[in-house]
Parts: sequence; structure tokens; C-alpha cells
Amino acid sequence: MVMIYQYADITGSLNIRKKENPMRKVFFFDIDGTIYRNTLGITEKTIQAFEMLRKNGDYVVLATGRTAPAIEPEFPFLPYDGFIAGNVTHVRFGGKDILNVVMEPVLVERIVQCLREDHREFVLEGDRELYSDITGNNNKILDYGFYKSLLGNGLKPVDVENRRVNKLSVQLGERPFNPNKYQEIITRVKVILHGEVAEIGSRSHSKATGAALLLHHLGIIPENCWAFGDSRNDMELLRYVGHSVAMGDACEEVKKCVSYVTGTVEEEGVYCFLAQSDIWNREC
Repeated sequence: MVMIYQYADITGSLNIRKKENPMRKVFFFDIDGTIYRNTLGITEKTIQAFEMLRKNGDYVVLATGRTAPAIEPEFPFLPYDGFIAGNVTHVRFGGKDILNVVMEPVLVERIVQCLREDHREFVLEGDRELYSDITGNNNKILDYGFYKSLLGNGLKPVDVENRRVNKLSVQLGERPFNPNKYQEIITRVKVILHGEVAEIGSRSHSKATGAALLLHHLGIIPENCWAFGDSRNDMELLRYVGHSVAMGDACEEVKKCVSYVTGTVEEEGVYCFLAQSDIWNREC
């Protein structure tokens, strides 16, 4: 069942908070730039770190701008308990959806029209499928050949009927995103800029609100949680939890809002921090 809420309505609507379990912790991990690099993949040591955390009785949760079709099929080997995906439009834990916010079809159609008029390349991202008219393999926002091979019919043209869209990714290239061209829709969406890519999605959500929803569901307090990230869209989550770690190549703005800084993906930053801190063998 698809649930469409404003975040203020979520906790009251679910009302399923369990008795708090102070012994268990949740570890939130961004994907791209934190545990994954397209030139490296996800390393064996990162997988070992996740296995150790779960063996210790803690939860591993991915917190990412990716939607489900770019998580589950791409990383079937990765041990984790749930995800906060699509810039917090989709929260899943233990194989069950807690939240799934699908954008209004009329709004999506208007955004698509604006992007086409602006001659932008873009991808619509849903909870089950991706939608794209991009056909090149070296595109900044979608390796069409890779995802076509990975998803098969799960990668469809933009104008297909009955599409379900959680967010959009737009290629900026050398042309900056000009909000003045999108006056009709800009107040109805949230735009997150990542270098040459802009993400457009629900205005009322952040990784922190997704984490709050999940912790409410699990009965775990933020002070018992850790978060790892590298980008500005991780900052609200990094500030929300009790313990926060930035990757070594994160920008200074991100590093200033965390408790610790570790190495880069290439330097096995996640594994090394957890091992050196002996996280899986001590209390927070």
C-alpha cells in the first residue's frame, strides 16, 4: 500500500512506537561517496564491518538519495536491515515499507515539461522502476547500458503509462540550475544540488525525518545512533544522531557538523573508523 503523508502526520498516523531498547543501536550509512565509489564498488572490508555490526545485534540502515531500483538489485550481497531512500520518500525496514511517498502525477508531468523545455537530461526514479529517455552509457546521472542490463523491464521510457515517481535527477552539466525557469513548480518541490546533478523531490522530507520515523518505529533514541556521510544532504541526519562521522573527502561544511572525521572510501574509512573505535565491542 502506498502511503502519502506530510511528515508532521507520520508519527501520529502510525502510532506504533515500541518499548525503547537502549542496548540496540542504528548505524546509518550514505551510499555514494561513503561506502561506494563507482571506480571501486563496495569493498570486502565494508561488508565485514556491516556483518560485525549486525552480529553485535545492531541495525545497519542505508540513507541515500538513490531509490530502491538502484539499491536492491545493485547491491544484493550487502548485509543491511533497511533503507531510507529517494531522499526520504521511501523507508523500508525488515523487508516491509514504513513509508512510500509517490509524487502527484500531474506535478511530475509539469516538471517533465519544464525540463524538456529547458533541454535537460533527467531520470524519473520510482520505488520499483526507473524512467529515462537517456541512451548513452557515460551519462552523469544514468549509465543506461548498466541499468538496462540490471533492471531489464524495470528501466522504462519517461512517457510510459502508470509510472510511480518518488524523485527526479536532473543533469546540470555546465549550465547552472535556474529556479526562475521553474517558478510554477519550485515552491512545491525540494531541490538538492550535487555538483552537476540536481535532485527534485518531496519538499517536506530530509534524511533526518526519515531516521526519526524509523527510530520511532523501532523504539530507539537518536543518542544511541551513528551516521556516516559525505554530502550536504547528509548534514541534517549527521546533526540529528548522537554520533556522526564525515568521510575524509567531505567538504568543510559537512566536517564542521560532525563528531569525527574518518578516511575516504578508498582508504576504507568506514571499516577503519569502526575497527579503531572498537564500536562493535563497546557501548556508545
